[in-house]
Amino acid sequence: MSEHTEQHTEFTTLRLQIDGHAAEIELLGPGRGNAMGPAFWDELPAAVAQAEADPRTRTLLVTGQGEHFCFGLDLPATAALVGPLLENGARGRIDVITEAQRMQRG
Repeated sequence: MSEHTEQHTEFTTLRLQIDGHAAEIELLGPGRGNAMGPAFWDELPAAVAQAEADPRTRTLLVTGQGEHFCFGLDLPATAALVGPLLENGARGRIDVITEAQRMQRG
């Protein structure tokens, strides 16, 4: 990013920077493989909305801090949310999918 880079709202799980026509969302947390926990699913829609709201943005690049892009869903962090949903057999699994989709929508 150049000297014209702008950082936006402070997030805990990602960083949004806009440089010219390129917006970059960098996943933070390389010690955990940039795993996506509940806070990530809350912050990602807000970061994307900020990038979309900037009239200069023409492209969005999503990167991961550290050696790996992303290990995927942070299971230990989400266990407290989805664990109780698994107690009712198949119905619980459907509820887990519904909860994951809700987190993805923000």
